[in-house]
Amino acid sequence: MVPGSDGSPAPALRDQILATLAPHLLAAVLARSERASNGEQLVRRLRDHFEVRVAPEIAVQFSIDGQPERTTSVTFDEYYFRPERPSDRSPSVLYVRGETPPDLFGLDGDGLGVVLAPLFLESPSGEVASVFPRIASRVQSTHGDPIEIRRFLNSHLAVSFEAQDHAAFLMFGDGAPPPPPDDTAPEAPPPPPVLADSGSGEAWPTEKNLLLEKHRTELEGAASRLLARVSGEATSTSGTGGGSTADQREQGLRGEDEIKRRLEMDGGWGGMTLTADKRRQGCGYDFLCLYEEQEVKVEVKTFAANGRLMFTALELQEAASSEDEYFLVGVLSSARPPYMWRAYWLRNPIVSVLSHGNFRIDARLQVAANSLFELHSSQDGSP
Repeated sequence: MVPGSDGSPAPALRDQILATLAPHLLAAVLARSERASNGEQLVRRLRDHFEVRVAPEIAVQFSIDGQPERTTSVTFDEYYFRPERPSDRSPSVLYVRGETPPDLFGLDGDGLGVVLAPLFLESPSGEVASVFPRIASRVQSTHGDPIEIRRFLNSHLAVSFEAQDHAAFLMFGDGAPPPPPDDTAPEAPPPPPVLADSGSGEAWPTEKNLLLEKHRTELEGAASRLLARVSGEATSTSGTGGGSTADQREQGLRGEDEIKRRLEMDGGWGGMTLTADKRRQGCGYDFLCLYEEQEVKVEVKTFAANGRLMFTALELQEAASSEDEYFLVGVLSSARPPYMWRAYWLRNPIVSVLSHGNFRIDARLQVAANSLFELHSSQDGSP
């Protein structure tokens, strides 16, 4: 560390990390480790060779081996982790930037999960390390709720209840908090009746075309207003799109995870069972399911009371082409745990969505760099 930036000890934050976050990270490690002794070694390291310090500025000085006169300093915005140094018996130290010791729930969860990986893992870039940010963020979003975190680790990260109980025993011994009364997620609220879309049937093509023509006219007007603003002929900003906030994205993920949990229950949910999670594929829906012996596509939208739903062009295209094989599941979020959130089904939703919704333009201009800067094929990009 650069002299003067070593900060001061933060024992309360260290204890909070060890009591509230570390057992869940340890459980993820144990679930994928074939050596039981790993857990005991990790706990000894956490208890005896781990410190947390808070500093107004985190600046680290690096030098080249054999050339101590050649040094450089690097400043870190949030965290810095210094591994244990057996040579001089220096412990592992997590440096947190701040004027005063912060509370665990006020830190950046994603960043904390990333920076703590070397404390638990020999290779902090592997599969286990990739779930650390998710675990830290979930601990923060649930304010450390043990029941919800326990279910999340089991249902979404494949961390068994046995691994979680073993991690708690290693961390706390006989003083480990007892597991929740049951190891199974609560029964989901009964699914609402499927709301059949009036667009399915013989009137669908005509109604669809009328709605598309209506939206085409509106989009042409919005595009004209956008170009008028660019040219300076108008100053109104109405009609521009807006992205979702970090809190909205987190709520959306919690809603998707909850619907996945219900679909994976024994016997499925409302006659629907999960076949595949397609969220990473970007294919216009979240889950592939079986419903009434038919393969269907399920798109999940989580919203607050009086909230709005946002649809991508790909989602609309998939809903229009799949018709009765496409389900929209709306999840009404609240202050209650997600397993109590109410969900609404809408089959073949495209007509209802087009009838009640309005397109918004969030335009971006794309231009080829070689055309803009008059680059030639013979140029290699060097100055």
